Amino acid sequence: MIQYFTVRRAHTVWGDYSDILIHGLVDYDGNKQTGEDALMRADAWMPEMGLPLGMWFVGERVKHAIENSKFRNFLGNRVHISKATKVGWRNWNLEADEPQKYPAQSEPENYILARKNDETTRLAVPPVWRLIPATIEGPFATWVETAIKSPETAPHLAARKGELSYCVSEDFKTLLENIAPSAMNFERK
Repeated sequence: MIQYFTVRRAHTVWGDYSDILIHGLVDYDGNKQTGEDALMRADAWMPEMGLPLGMWFVGERVKHAIENSKFRNFLGNRVHISKATKVGWRNWNLEADEPQKYPAQSEPENYILARKNDETTRLAVPPVWRLIPATIEGPFATWVETAIKSPETAPHLAARKGELSYCVSEDFKTLLENIAPSAMNFERK
């Protein structure tokens, strides 16, 4: 029987501060201007998978694994990096209880929004691609019941319409965990 899991960001020690530093911010204005998916980053480092609000992106290794699997139809276009700031957070003590430096007004988003774009950093950000889930209506529980009854037509990656949460099949979860084991948390539905 097919099983499904909700996807959550992996736990981070600094809460929202870590989330912004690790996952970045979706650039909705950049999307409107260019029509392509756009992301803003704090530094050039990029995780294997990221979940900023409104997008799920994957790096090169995850992309190649998905391309060579039955899940390739979930890969979207390459994501444009519209802004990258120089913070240097990867040099901080990542085990500390608090970040070494807080952003302006102590707002996590200000690691990116309150700083100028650093073009050298922006160009150094590794490429990422967006995952495109099937859109479902109604609660995940109802969708999972339907998917279990018709596994041959059930998508392996889905998102609820109008929400920012994702659900994956056990097969897709296993593929992701084999490539980037600590990037996301999965909870059985």
